[in-house]
Amino acid sequence: MHRTAPQRVGLKDLLSHQHLSCIDGRKHHCTLGVPGGNMGVFIVLLTAIEHLAHETTPDTFTTNLNTSTIQAYLADYVRHFGSFYMHSDELAMRHVCSRMNWDFCSDSKILGAPVQEHQALLELLTQPEGTGCGHIKLMLQNPEDYHARQALIQDALAAFFMLLWQRDPETSGHLIYHVLIGEHEEEELLIYDHEEDAHLEDETLELCADCNVDGKAFAYHKTALRYIIQHSIQHAVEWFGIPSTLTPIFTEIAFHNAKTHLVTTQQKLLPELPVRVITPADQEVA
Repeated sequence: MHRTAPQRVGLKDLLSHQHLSCIDGRKHHCTLGVPGGNMGVFIVLLTAIEHLAHETTPDTFTTNLNTSTIQAYLADYVRHFGSFYMHSDELAMRHVCSRMNWDFCSDSKILGAPVQEHQALLELLTQPEGTGCGHIKLMLQNPEDYHARQALIQDALAAFFMLLWQRDPETSGHLIYHVLIGEHEEEELLIYDHEEDAHLEDETLELCADCNVDGKAFAYHKTALRYIIQHSIQHAVEWFGIPSTLTPIFTEIAFHNAKTHLVTTQQKLLPELPVRVITPADQEVA
């Protein structure tokens, strides 16, 4: 594998400016990878909130996760955490551009589209063919396997683009929409792991970013995912007014959903790839 110089990222940086990329190997810089990037985490939270509402009585906790609520939640989420990443790829982008009958195609063309084209774009960008993230595309195609509602996933994607188009520096200035180039050539799944959950309480902990930039490996940072979900739960509890008595079950649902989403994508997207776990002891030479 081709590597750049090892790069370490402070765990606490995930609460400010450091975004989470997808596990996708088609990258050209060091990354911390989780399924779907920050959008994948956000969808985990949305499904957990909806499941919690379904499992409790209306007088205990209720919420209506419609498009406007999700957009408001995402806006505050971005302001709170400081950076939010979602990717597509050139195949999905070309599909969107061809359906829009555009003369040329680029991510800047999508991001700079005039208001009158936004609705048509949203209809394309929230469909599997217009989604270049393999994890999120699978969720749209098989929502029942992810214990998710397809419309909920589509509303999350729509909220992302609507915030981008608003061009508010407090929100859109922190949204990252990255179009990956080329075909998948991954030959293995790398799992970067700190073995004990106790590490999540160590704000000085540094994670080793994946710096394999030849496209030969998917890379999943288990500790980063658990850490950002833990803090996302705290933010959701405050934003939605989830009672403290329900926080434990909400936490259990969120982590269960995260595991379900990861395992399902692994089974569907890369079932036969070898898996290599990289621990702190061997991260310098991984």
